[in-house]
Amino acid sequence: MPEEHEQIAAHLAACDFCGAELQLLVRHPPTDVAYVKTQIPDHLRLLAEELLGSGIRGRQRTGIAIYEKDTSIDGGQLALIDA
Repeated sequence: MPEEHEQIAAHLAACDFCGAELQLLVRHPPTDVAYVKTQIPDHLRLLAEELLGSGIRGRQRTGIAIYEKDTSIDGGQLALIDA
């Protein structure tokens, strides 16, 4: 478990998005307001597992798959909005 905490701390230090989310949660902690828990859609869960669970190789494979999909549309021209 300590190794997992070290990995999380290192990720929070390096990832601007997650660091910002942590700051938001520190400033606005969760309340006891009742809510209905929803299930994450399968395609988003699989993407998250691929990006987060496989390290750099998973991110490279995902990036290549996205690039290949985008370049097969409109004759291979990528636009700024595609990113």
